Amino acid sequence: MVLKQHRTGPDYPDLDSSDLHNQSRDTEESAMAFGIGLIGAGGNQKLRHIPGFREIDDVEVVNVVNRSRESGERVAAEWDIPNVSDSVEELLADPAVDAVSIGTWPYMHLDYTRAALEAGKHVLCEARMATNATEAEAMLAVSQQHPNLVSQLVPAPFDFRLGKTIKRLCEDGSLGSILEVHLTLLNGSGLDDSGPLHWRHRSDYSGHNMMQLGIFNETIQRWLGDTARVTAHARTFVPSRVDAETGERYNIVIPDSLGIFADMANGARCTYRVSAVTEGAPQPPSIDIYGSEGRLHWRFGDTGEWGKHGEDVEPIQPDPGTAHDWQVEADFMNSVRNGAPVELTNFADGVRYMRFTDAVWESWNSGQSREIEPLAE
Repeated sequence: MVLKQHRTGPDYPDLDSSDLHNQSRDTEESAMAFGIGLIGAGGNQKLRHIPGFREIDDVEVVNVVNRSRESGERVAAEWDIPNVSDSVEELLADPAVDAVSIGTWPYMHLDYTRAALEAGKHVLCEARMATNATEAEAMLAVSQQHPNLVSQLVPAPFDFRLGKTIKRLCEDGSLGSILEVHLTLLNGSGLDDSGPLHWRHRSDYSGHNMMQLGIFNETIQRWLGDTARVTAHARTFVPSRVDAETGERYNIVIPDSLGIFADMANGARCTYRVSAVTEGAPQPPSIDIYGSEGRLHWRFGDTGEWGKHGEDVEPIQPDPGTAHDWQVEADFMNSVRNGAPVELTNFADGVRYMRFTDAVWESWNSGQSREIEPLAE
């Protein structure tokens, strides 16, 4: 099978690099270890996944394919990875690779996930899950055809300390009936129109994913469940940027300013304010939850307060045993080795947030509200 070629860039393997021999270093240790293959070796792979896997006993990163042979060899030298592949097919054929960590842009996630699962490899796939819900649903379907293999998405990391406690406060009646939820996500990161074209600006690479909308919706979804209906309005204030590779201006259709009114399946109303052109916005990203009996305020950095109406708010303290730091790679290996169910984040929840993202995209483009079909259990 030949996977489709794509343009080179950060985080992406080059699928048509020269036919050179692997640099391999077979040792007794690597033969015994659980082997991880990297498909793409960009920022999050080096910041999180490689160090995370190296902290786990009897787990070794054994192979890498990157956007070029040269860049793959640089990563291998930096992190002492014994093998460099020239293609994804070559990496998947390596018997030392038991699982893959996919660190590419969303438009290749379906192809690489399908290829890895069909090759008998467990999959940890970077977020966002896919370019749209149709691709996400195909990823879920192929994962269900391989129930003996673990399929996990890299989770939104913002609420590892307080998330489970906030979910409990929303569900146990502490706030009463949840009435309104407000997400505020304002910054000026996209205001400078002379800044470079990023892959996130390109719908052919990023699909329907818009700014940080999906990653924060994933967080809200954990606490409060599915969204049922959205009405969205958006603008693209910076409509083009210079592509550094071609020197030409690229027309951008992904918005840099977005507002959403949403109805949640639990009956709450949720408002999203998301912008990359609000330089000097006075507050960090925040999620505010208002119930019939209390309110809760969460801020980026995973701190917050809550209280009953008529009483002062108090800092949210995590329930015993619920707070943790980044442990994505350890969770993945716990699922592989011990059969622990994938919670952060499974493919079904990825489909849910991609259906939300698609509905927002369709709503702002059509000027009409969009219903979101719930995912059958």
